[in-house]
Amino acid sequence: MKCTNCGADLVQGAKFCSECGKPVVSKSGFDENSTKTQNFEEKRDLGKEKLEEVKKEIEKDQTKIEDNIDQTMGVFKEKVREESEEVKSSVKKEIGEFKESTKEQSQKAKEEFQDLLGKAGVTEDEINFNSNSEEITSVELKPSVFIKLISIFSACVLVIFSIVYLIDLVSLIFKVIGGIF
Repeated sequence: MKCTNCGADLVQGAKFCSECGKPVVSKSGFDENSTKTQNFEEKRDLGKEKLEEVKKEIEKDQTKIEDNIDQTMGVFKEKVREESEEVKSSVKKEIGEFKESTKEQSQKAKEEFQDLLGKAGVTEDEINFNSNSEEITSVELKPSVFIKLISIFSACVLVIFSIVYLIDLVSLIFKVIGGIF
């Protein structure tokens, strides 16, 4: 008997061709195993076709999804850019208003300070306002005679306490050393 697929000689009772591996078809041309194999092959081919169709549908859907994502991201980026510009302009406006109010408050504080110093008997020569474009950056007061006297007195008291402390420390050291010997 010969294989109907490749024409090779078949062994008696073989169910498959030893050369090509195809199922052996009986002389009647109709065998239960070959029918099952043929049905299986048809279903396999049909399954492959369905699989290819599903792959194509998935690729189409994936392309649509990617397009939607790109479009959504573009809209989102535009909104973020617009909101960012709004925030920037709002912050610039707030900073400008803050600078203006700070200038006004600084000017008021300078005037009130000058009024207070005038009432306290401090002359304008004793005050040094360092200002840059009408903004006060520092205020320097020249010390009065009374403040100088208090400072000198405090320094003297500190020196006296330091000397007393050193004397006590030295006497304590001698007592400790004397107690050892």
